Amino acid sequence: YHRPIATEFAARLGASLRPVRMAKQHNGYDCGVFMLEATRELARRLAQEPRLRRESLHLDNLVADRQALQERLARI
Repeated sequence: YHRPIATEFAARLGASLRPVRMAKQHNGYDCGVFMLEATRELARRLAQEPRLRRESLHLDNLVADRQALQERLARI
C-alpha cells in the first residue's frame, strides 16, 4: 500500500529504498509508538556527521517505550 508513495518520495530525495530489519511490537496497540520511535532513531542516525556509508540502519533492537515518549512530548 505505501510502497508507491515511498518510492516516489525516495526518488524526489535522490535516495533508494532498502529493506531494514526492525523489532516487532508485542501487542496490538503500540504501532504508533513504534513508528515514532523508529522515525526518531533513523533521523538521529542519519543526522550524525560523519556517518559511515556502510553503517547499519537496522532497528533490530528498537525499544518502544510509551511512557518515555509521553514524557518527551509533554516537554514540547
